[in-house]
Amino acid sequence: MKNPTLSTYWLFPHSPEWYRQISKNGEAYKYPWQSTIDSPIAENIFDQLVCLHTKDKVTLDFGCGDGRFTKKYALYAKQMIGADSSIQFIHTATKTKPDNTTFIVAHSKNELPFKPAFFDLAITRKGPTSIYQQLPHYVKEGGLILVLHPGENEGKELSTWFPLFFQATNIPYQLNNISQKSSQRLISRSLKFTRFIRLNIYIPPLISSTIVALDKKKKSIK
Repeated sequence: MKNPTLSTYWLFPHSPEWYRQISKNGEAYKYPWQSTIDSPIAENIFDQLVCLHTKDKVTLDFGCGDGRFTKKYALYAKQMIGADSSIQFIHTATKTKPDNTTFIVAHSKNELPFKPAFFDLAITRKGPTSIYQQLPHYVKEGGLILVLHPGENEGKELSTWFPLFFQATNIPYQLNNISQKSSQRLISRSLKFTRFIRLNIYIPPLISSTIVALDKKKKSIK
């Protein structure tokens, strides 16, 4: 097996070019395989929290992909806006959507097309970490930000299984070279109060973890 990173067609994982190619090859960002994970499942817990706090709220879902989860959350929201950098994913999302839902193309590293303090709630379900610092600007005082952030030490076994695809490091190909603590500092920046919930998921013979980060801005005292 040749080293795929030496190919002229190689795209760095999770780069803008990588996501553009995924969107060209399919209408949704999804895995082509089936998997089973024993409870507790971080994604399910996060979905429950979002549905609980979305009720009657003006909500932003950033990094919404094809809008599969956005539409689920919209059943509870007053108004839902899904944003993603992929034009193809947004095109897929707009094919069928609830009346209270709008999908737009937006990039996390650019200024977002919203007024300051427009949203009651902002969420990102394993979306781009570059949006973390922007979200507080668009959430009202006393609002809520919910972030599902993958564990920094996932994928240790991948360098053994696929040695030419992944380096022997805690983080495959150093996709994210910031530590877990620095990730939490990044999420917490510009927020008055932050609480983290850590879930450990056992994947024999290694431990992998996913962090559900709940970021809440304190209500002002009047």
